[in-house]
Amino acid sequence: MKKIVFIKTFVKDKYVGAVAPTSLYVVKKALEQIDFSNDCTIVEYGPGSGVFTRPILKKMTEHSKFIAIETNETFIKHLNTIKDARLIIEQNDARNIQHIAQKYDLQQIDYVISGIPFTMLDKQTRAEIVTATHSVLRAGGSFLVYQYSPLMKRYLEKCFPRVSVRFIPFNIPSMFLLRAMK
Repeated sequence: MKKIVFIKTFVKDKYVGAVAPTSLYVVKKALEQIDFSNDCTIVEYGPGSGVFTRPILKKMTEHSKFIAIETNETFIKHLNTIKDARLIIEQNDARNIQHIAQKYDLQQIDYVISGIPFTMLDKQTRAEIVTATHSVLRAGGSFLVYQYSPLMKRYLEKCFPRVSVRFIPFNIPSMFLLRAMK
């Protein structure tokens, strides 16, 4: 996706939280948290232009499943250009993950990765997304959240027994990678 299209989408949609895609360094550090050696089910909230989507697909096993949940129409059109049988693109809200998991008969979700700009959401919506995510993750599963602020740590700690925060300076602006383990 051309940067100009990304910028236009940022201007038009208040829920697009970045003026440019996340750096490949952040993607690399986040994906180090995922065990790609076995079949797994991964859900991505807010895939945007697919900066995480493509590398995840490259690393996943042949029988793994991947659901990308996006609300923005421009990003949906762009994501639909990715041709991979393991990828399902769902135009929906992350709060509906329980329904989405049932719709696609996902018994166990191993990882959820999110680039949703939580600072732009109200407190109730933040809490609803965290609670719904916790309910669909398997025991030992992880919720990975990359943000410009560590704000989500306190929300994650309400549902998850283990939460870690890692500062990643090589992005403009710098980012935090939060990992909540069930």
